[in-house]
Amino acid sequence: MMHLPCKCNFLDLVFIFLQSCKNETKYVPFPGNESEFAAPVVKKLGKPDIIKVKPLKIPLGKGKPDSIKPPEIVKLGKPKIVPSITNKKPLGNPEIVPFKQPDKIYYFTNASKALLQKKYPGKPLIKAQEPITKTIKPKIVILGQPEKVICKPAQTADNAINNLKFYSQDQGLIATVTHCMCFDKKGNLWLGTDGGLCKFDGKEWWNYNIKQGLSNNNIVCLLESKDGNLIIGTNGGGLIILDTKNQYLKRFGLSEGLTSDNVKCLLLSRDGNLLIGTFGGGLCTLNPPTLSGTGDITDTNISQCLKNYSEAQGLSNNEVSSLLETRDGHILIGTNGGGLNVLDYNPDSNRDQSLKHYSEAQGLSNNFISCLLESKDGNLIIGTNDGGLNILDPGALNANSNRNFSQSLKHYSSEQGLSSNSILSLLESRDGNLIIGTFGGGLNIMDHGTLTLKDSKNQILLCYSKKQGLSNNNICSLLENRNGQILIGTFGGGLNVLDDNLNSNHNQFLRNYGAAVGLSDGIVLSLFEGRNGNLIIGNNGGGVNILNEKSQIF
Repeated sequence: MMHLPCKCNFLDLVFIFLQSCKNETKYVPFPGNESEFAAPVVKKLGKPDIIKVKPLKIPLGKGKPDSIKPPEIVKLGKPKIVPSITNKKPLGNPEIVPFKQPDKIYYFTNASKALLQKKYPGKPLIKAQEPITKTIKPKIVILGQPEKVICKPAQTADNAINNLKFYSQDQGLIATVTHCMCFDKKGNLWLGTDGGLCKFDGKEWWNYNIKQGLSNNNIVCLLESKDGNLIIGTNGGGLIILDTKNQYLKRFGLSEGLTSDNVKCLLLSRDGNLLIGTFGGGLCTLNPPTLSGTGDITDTNISQCLKNYSEAQGLSNNEVSSLLETRDGHILIGTNGGGLNVLDYNPDSNRDQSLKHYSEAQGLSNNFISCLLESKDGNLIIGTNDGGLNILDPGALNANSNRNFSQSLKHYSSEQGLSSNSILSLLESRDGNLIIGTFGGGLNIMDHGTLTLKDSKNQILLCYSKKQGLSNNNICSLLENRNGQILIGTFGGGLNVLDDNLNSNHNQFLRNYGAAVGLSDGIVLSLFEGRNGNLIIGNNGGGVNILNEKSQIF
């Protein structure tokens, strides 16, 4: 038997081994009558068993452990009078400055001039240009069919408490940044977002944006008129009035005669006029007929009366930051750099038709007005951007007032104990305490006696910051619920709930609702209490959160 010589060397063996280890997919054709795998077995799906289940609701509380994390509760002990650690301290005497009469008084008609001369004898009066009054025709658009989305069950974060839910785009919300909210007379919830308008009827989201006729999707303020129409202020699209009965829109923008497309704030006066504060266009007023449609959108003669008050008419600044109507009927106009303006404008009244300026020259601590409030006692509370708080008796706005108040202005700033001179929000509680939200200094509470313009001796100021358990020192929004609790929306720290028992000897409790307990976003832009007591929380990117703080069960 002959043996053939082996010609395979070591390198050839290595090459053969490596080739055999390659993991490459190779195409191997199969005959048409063969298959690599057997065909799948197809079975008819039977009818499933339907079992009724009842959800288990577990109330939170001591002795009732649950896998759901309860809200973080920070117990605030009774404050001690120790300036370095306490949140309760004596309120320093305010800086009292004479409240001077305005150096500029503008009148619009000769009849107004005669009245003003009696009020301000010897005071120079300036003839202002008549407010720009024009008849304008809104752009009328048939409201398109909304995108209706059946509301899916609310989300709950993995670490959320069981009474905190949130609604986002996954549940049908049109956008996640909620600037403003309101309930209409029918009980529907309306949300103004950066992506359009939403209505929630309890079952469905009705979403409206530019596709349905809106002039702009960025909605910054909402109001319901007396006849049930929705008034919408936008940042970039002017004013929109939604006729909810006849389903069409009236749009007012620059092309229709509005002085600015950037609406900052809205106010419905007691006489039915709509006041529109704009950023850059001053103040506009629309007469009551604008707020109710005829129902006939084919009528090309639909027109409305628009008046504009700007720097040409004596307004100190065209950037309007806030609006307030006092019980005396004055229209207060806070501006961004021009101080406070007081407008008496109703042509049907016997009052002087005038516009007055109040600025640092008249005693204000700062010309940048951030917020306005009239207390139950009739005091005017003026929050400024960097000048703290001003408290003014409304009698000072009326030179011929018979009320026994000295015409003086009280300043409260960091020198008197405020934790910050930048005021973002104001609220008067039902028991008369003044709640002050600041930028950088947390929350301040003045007791009721401070607001009466009496001697502030023995008055106290409560300061709540991160040291006392507050989650964040920048306060965006404030609300008092029906239980008397103070709800504090922060810029980055979520929601805080404070039991406002300032005059009680019991300890206070501060509850923090943030990401740790399931809040969808830490920036709380708006707060609203529903008719059923649930708290509706508008976030900056987290949609809407619903909280039942009372029952601890959603």
